[in-house]
Amino acid sequence: MAEMRIPPMLRRQEPELMAPAKPTPRELKSLSDIDDQEGRLREGPGCKLVVDCTGKGVLFIEADADSTLEQFGPALQPPLLHLDELLFDVPGSSVVLHCPLLLIQVTRLSCGGFIFALRLNHVMSDAAGLVQFMNAVAELARGEQEPSVLPVWNRELLSARNPPRVTCKHVEYDEVEGMKGTIIPLNDMAQRSFFFGPTEVSALRRYAMDRFVKELRSLLKDVPDHHYVLHRGC
Repeated sequence: MAEMRIPPMLRRQEPELMAPAKPTPRELKSLSDIDDQEGRLREGPGCKLVVDCTGKGVLFIEADADSTLEQFGPALQPPLLHLDELLFDVPGSSVVLHCPLLLIQVTRLSCGGFIFALRLNHVMSDAAGLVQFMNAVAELARGEQEPSVLPVWNRELLSARNPPRVTCKHVEYDEVEGMKGTIIPLNDMAQRSFFFGPTEVSALRRYAMDRFVKELRSLLKDVPDHHYVLHRGC
């Protein structure tokens, strides 16, 4: 079926803050020491970002649409039409400081399904961290007493030494001439969606391992065979 070109008829309830079910400690945590989604970002000493664990909660929107999942097309792939309807940008919620760190909208469809849309503050977490967080939320929603993967609060291990001590050259911070401050040219880019399943991931692993073994053998070609052993695995 062709992709739906007209906006879905959608009834959206007022956004609300979903606060923690139980009181949480009120504290300030440096950004390298936090994976807490219920607080607010603010500036600390030296203009360093910190999280103010206010316990105010995350933004949640409940909506209903007079559309079926099939009407959205064969696959919900970016760029997605009507994203602004399925994930409403609550006024004043999209700045970095003093705003909810998560925005969630659940839209029920007429076919009985639903669309779960989420916006995160990328200063707080990357995609892998968000997946772990949402898996924990799902486990708690299913009645588990605690997540199977507990959060780790040792982010200070990633902080710089005080005073800093550079032990190697970091070429990733070198300036690249003619790139206008970017690593890749922004005027020659195309947006494409790529979805990787188990078959594609396995193929990439085999390819990476073959390349690794080939390059390693090239590096060790002058080393006697009894000085090294190559092991191949998954």
